[in-house]
Amino acid sequence: MDPQSLYYVDPHQLVIIGLDTQDGPEHPLYDDRINLPVDEAMVRSIQAYGVQDTIICREEAGDLVVISGRQRARCAREAAQRQAQSGEIAGKVPVRISHGDDTRVMGVMV
Repeated sequence: MDPQSLYYVDPHQLVIIGLDTQDGPEHPLYDDRINLPVDEAMVRSIQAYGVQDTIICREEAGDLVVISGRQRARCAREAAQRQAQSGEIAGKVPVRISHGDDTRVMGVMV
């Protein structure tokens, strides 16, 4: 994928380290905030307006792993699930791909 391009993907296709994987704090992309409750206000906003800020990911073995935007991705998943249950078309999320080693990715996370 081209790092300059913006992609729109199903939020369930994104991998959140520690939530969708067995990884813990030893993984450079792990963030304790994945344990926070889903923000209901953000879910409702996403249902109404979609995700407005790009989620930054990197490709790992064909997966899109979230670097920045975990909470948006989690809330977008919940919003998409609610939309599908009510017969609406589930929204997709804007994603940009970041390339680089763990040090560069950590800089993006901060």
